[in-house]
Amino acid sequence: MLTGIIFLHIHTSCLHLLLLACLVPLLLGLLLFWVLRQRLQQKVRSLEAENTKHHENWTRAETELAGLKYKLEVSVKELEQAKAALRTSESDLMILRGRLEQAQKRSGPEGGPVSNADPEITPVSHETARPDDLKIIEGIGPKVEQLLKEAGIANWAELAAQDTKSLQGLLEAAGPAFRMMDPATWPEQALLAAEGRWEAFRALQDALKGGRKED
Repeated sequence: MLTGIIFLHIHTSCLHLLLLACLVPLLLGLLLFWVLRQRLQQKVRSLEAENTKHHENWTRAETELAGLKYKLEVSVKELEQAKAALRTSESDLMILRGRLEQAQKRSGPEGGPVSNADPEITPVSHETARPDDLKIIEGIGPKVEQLLKEAGIANWAELAAQDTKSLQGLLEAAGPAFRMMDPATWPEQALLAAEGRWEAFRALQDALKGGRKED
């Protein structure tokens, strides 16, 4: 019986050792799982914080982009308005240059009016102008004259044969600086010049303003 008790005691000790041998790896596994779980949760929180930061940056960038697009649209509109104003200014400048040249032709060498009483000054007259001088037409300056001659309109008679629509098309095709010009009276002026009707020619030009008939 003593032998049985001893054997039972040994057997119980072995079970404790076996149980301990199984429990230790389990505890180590649970500890490792907890450590890994904490690290994983920390990594997830870090990624979520980084994602939130990126989302905020993206939202801010979209807002700035929308603001830049609006500024670009405003700038484009202002640029178009500036271009339109520039075209109008260029057209007005060409008209004023044409009027200045006409005034200079009717004035003396120093810019004052010609006096027929002064024998040293030869009056500038339309009658002495050459038929290919298109600049005597009110509203036509050197650039327009060059444009017309490049289009095959070389003298008064050829200009008189043109209609307003074809002249306007020629000016529009030449660019923005020419589009605002009004050639409505050019053929009429050219016809009077070609026929030598200078009194009627001057009377017509006196009634014009920048090549246009005043209302």
